[in-house]
Amino acid sequence: MADSYLAEHGIAAPKTEEDRLTSEVYRKFCLDMLLQEATVQKVILQRSRGAWIETPEKPNASQMTSDMARPKKAAHLQQNASGAGTDPNLIPSIDNPPLSEVWKRYLEERKPSPGTLRSFQPAMRRFIELVGDLPIKSITKTHIRQYKDVLVNLPTNLPRSIDKKTFPEVLRWVEEQRAKGIKFNVLAPKTINEGRLAVLSTVFTTAIRNGYIDFNPASGITVFEQKAKTRVPVKNPYSQQDIEIIFKKSSLFNPCSTLGTLPKAQPATTRRGKRYPAWTAEAVRTDYRWLLLLGMYTGARIEELSHLQLGDVLQRQGISCLSIYANEDGTRTIKTATAQRLIPVHPRLLELGFLSHVQKLKSQHGEQGQLFPTFIPNAQNKMSDKFTDWWKKYSEEIGIRQSIGEEGRLGPAKPKSFHSFRHLFKNMGMNSGVSQEHLDEIQGHADNSVSSGYALDEDGMRFNQKVLFEAIGKMQFWNVTDGIEASMKQRGQ
Repeated sequence: MADSYLAEHGIAAPKTEEDRLTSEVYRKFCLDMLLQEATVQKVILQRSRGAWIETPEKPNASQMTSDMARPKKAAHLQQNASGAGTDPNLIPSIDNPPLSEVWKRYLEERKPSPGTLRSFQPAMRRFIELVGDLPIKSITKTHIRQYKDVLVNLPTNLPRSIDKKTFPEVLRWVEEQRAKGIKFNVLAPKTINEGRLAVLSTVFTTAIRNGYIDFNPASGITVFEQKAKTRVPVKNPYSQQDIEIIFKKSSLFNPCSTLGTLPKAQPATTRRGKRYPAWTAEAVRTDYRWLLLLGMYTGARIEELSHLQLGDVLQRQGISCLSIYANEDGTRTIKTATAQRLIPVHPRLLELGFLSHVQKLKSQHGEQGQLFPTFIPNAQNKMSDKFTDWWKKYSEEIGIRQSIGEEGRLGPAKPKSFHSFRHLFKNMGMNSGVSQEHLDEIQGHADNSVSSGYALDEDGMRFNQKVLFEAIGKMQFWNVTDGIEASMKQRGQ
């Protein structure tokens, strides 16, 4: 930004990084530009709230001299440099790198999952676009508050063409639309706190661990959240009526039903240089049926299941179980360390022929074959995206409705999705006499007690599979899958 402005006025800027670091005149000009940009952003924020503020003047380029083109030579900086009359925290150096460099270091050290990276990148990019790529020591709570104040008025869903612009350009566009009388839904406090400000705090914590700064400027800065006055679940679990519709009345499980549009055949396709074969409609439907059954009877996350290979169906202590884990190349990830676990195969899945289905697939694809062979990874390596799109539409077609909150007793209705099976599993377990410890072990929930890390077996489990198999067998799910054996055999499963 500074170089472009100087070029417009015919003033030469330092050409090398060393010259930029040692030219006091250039550094002062960049600081002036940064302060002016901060002033502009404050004006934009005030205007978005309805105040009339005159447009600030641009910095005076005539104050710049030809010294810009003839910076003094100095040895390569090994530590924080200081210039006369200049705050040393404003001068980039090895011990005071720009925020973008700290962000790169964070990525190299932490190696976040693709999903985490997708959520973190916009937050970091927007912050740097707003306040500038400042040296890490110069970032203060004032910068974080400035970012927060802008976010509280930011629309939730921006047009894709606008979202690609720089943050100052986005804010100007929003200001123009509001001037025309257009109203927007703005980001929720929870989204700002957890999806934006918490990201900054995490990166600054990494900077502290690397010795760049001594305190976290983002610590403690949040948007006020109105606490719910009623107990509302984060996700809406499926009800007994819901799963009766799914497993007894829907066309996917009941061959006599026309309820819901079934998935179609899948053509051959190429993803990231790999060729995937075509699949019949029945092959796709077979995968979808087993995914739904596993979702209910294991309480596992959808990506944990959809990434399973046939070799992940194991035997431990004479019990068939599923192995959930992350691999070294990052193509298969888990949410937390405790998510790595073994899940016993529910007795009802055994009765429905799950092991026979697995053995049949092994004979065709081998141990390394996918448990759901029709599933194809997307650009973010998610295997379930096509199923998720279909399931959302299908659920609405077969009559899966919001139940919690419809009458206002428990607040706004929460959406239902495949994850609702996970919450159903937890509720069913608690109401079937399964202990909290056993449920946490099966579902991969963290146990923060002091003893949680003790007495782990070779698989990292606290309880053996016989104990967990007995626990999971207590959960009958109202016997909603009774009677589907014949229809599944009829379809060649």
